[in-house]
Amino acid sequence: MSTPAANPSSQSFQVLAKQWAREIAATARALATPSCPASDLEQAGLIALWRAALTFRSRRGPFDHYFRRAMKRSMKRERERVAPFTVAQHDVISLSDEELEKVSYEIDPFSDAKAVAEWVDHLPARLAQIFDLLYRQGYTQVEAGGIMGVTQGRVAQLRARLLGRGRVELGELAA
Repeated sequence: MSTPAANPSSQSFQVLAKQWAREIAATARALATPSCPASDLEQAGLIALWRAALTFRSRRGPFDHYFRRAMKRSMKRERERVAPFTVAQHDVISLSDEELEKVSYEIDPFSDAKAVAEWVDHLPARLAQIFDLLYRQGYTQVEAGGIMGVTQGRVAQLRARLLGRGRVELGELAA
């Protein structure tokens, strides 16, 4: 495949989308699951291409590396976003009406998310910032370090501290 020009923002998005269509489709097929079809992942890939074209700066390296990383990250996020709901729907569908009535009062499908959100709210500011940059906004450690004004190694140390603290304080949720 020919690599697009070094400054993709100077090209129309349609031209850029045509250049990357095969790779986006192939990656989407490779990452597709029954709960998250390739068509959904292709849309996530196109959105990642659009964002990459808008945010790319040559100091970050070649556009193709920058975009491929962003595309895979975006597709994996989409797949993870869809997965919990599909499992919950499958579990509910397989229950009888009587079982469903009993369970519907006992289960809060968002209790884990609520527990994690509460935990993050009580973290020290630096660890909460690491959580936000790496897990909510999807920055790499290098990008997060640039935003925070620290090295990637320091971000890795803070991330390790964050994960260790999470395992201890969240108990079974972290398992």
